[in-house]
Amino acid sequence: MIIDINLDFGASLADAYCLNFGGFNTDNYGVFQLIMFHLATLINPLLMLNLLVSIMNETFSRLKENLITEDIKALAELVVEHESVFFWKKNRGHRKFLQSCSPETIEYLRIDKRSKRLEMLGDTVDQLYKSMKQAEKRRKKKIEDFENKISKQRKEEIVLFRTLMNNEANFRDKVS
Repeated sequence: MIIDINLDFGASLADAYCLNFGGFNTDNYGVFQLIMFHLATLINPLLMLNLLVSIMNETFSRLKENLITEDIKALAELVVEHESVFFWKKNRGHRKFLQSCSPETIEYLRIDKRSKRLEMLGDTVDQLYKSMKQAEKRRKKKIEDFENKISKQRKEEIVLFRTLMNNEANFRDKVS
């Protein structure tokens, strides 16, 4: 079935179709033919699923592109249908107006989405700025505390050095 050179394209296509639905006969296959058969049974469903996923993805992307405009058109059709059903209410004196939607409103919706994203990004930047300022204050406080500790230790060293010098001078006075 797999390595038969005499098969034409139609027969090969029919064999692949039967292979997808489990219609195959492997009784007189050799080792190489069995290996090729098993590879084909593994690869063929993967290829078919990949094809199905790509078709569905393309369909979904086309549907998503036209979703907003189709939604607005359907809503306008419903309003027109509603008015045609209630034709007896037209002359009661209550005037109501039908507002038309244009593709520009879709652009405004896109701009609104973008502006919301920008606002969210701005809020995130503000939060990062505040946390940076707080971190900077903590860092400055730590540096100031560290400098105070160093200054205190230097003063203690000076006091100890003077005490040592006084003790040395007293010791020399006593020795001499």
